[in-house]
Amino acid sequence: MDEKFIDELPYTEESIIDNYTKKISSELYNLSKQFEAAGDTNAHVNARCEINKKYGKFWRERLNIKKTYI
Repeated sequence: MDEKFIDELPYTEESIIDNYTKKISSELYNLSKQFEAAGDTNAHVNARCEINKKYGKFWRERLNIKKTYI
């Protein structure tokens, strides 16, 4: 997944989009823990920066826009 993936994703059922959101959130959490273990005092902020580089800014909001409610 990357920034293009989110932008090109068709409108999709809410549960599927929620799965994508959970995957990216888990990736953010794990990256934050890696930075923290490496001694980064600003681990969460730096992890968010990396995730934003990979998926684009406002990735969560952009995914929410793609939700359809059935």
